[in-house]
Amino acid sequence: MRTTVLSRRFAAIVIAAGALAGLTACTGGPAPSGSSAPSTSAGGGSGDGQTTAEACQLVTDTITSATDEFEQATSEDATAAAEAFHAAAASIADASSQVTNEEVAALLPSLQELFENVADLLPAIIEGDEAKSAEFAEVGTDLQTTMQQFEELCAPAE
Repeated sequence: MRTTVLSRRFAAIVIAAGALAGLTACTGGPAPSGSSAPSTSAGGGSGDGQTTAEACQLVTDTITSATDEFEQATSEDATAAAEAFHAAAASIADASSQVTNEEVAALLPSLQELFENVADLLPAIIEGDEAKSAEFAEVGTDLQTTMQQFEELCAPAE
């Protein structure tokens, strides 16, 4: 039975790592850093002039930092992975106070909640709580959907 618990633990960590890595991959470099006045996408402006690209870059930087913390945590302790997701949710909450672009800001509460949900469910999944498996899968699906919305909003114009 120990193999089953270890397999679940490994699977939970892989799923969580994949979700976080996927989000980081989706947020790769939406704005060139050399431009002092990047253009605003349609409907992406806000009262203070923060462009969609600027807001996306702020969120990308936050998520990249969270990914680094998560990668370090998973190599040490599975429970630390859940703590890393809580820290990522807190970082997203902090970043949301700096995001004034309405389109990007609209995605952040959902993203923060999903990170919190993963953090709350991960320990139970690691311990083999079968009842939480469906909920964890649903959170994974929701996280994927939110990542896709973020990618579509933040993808560089070609």
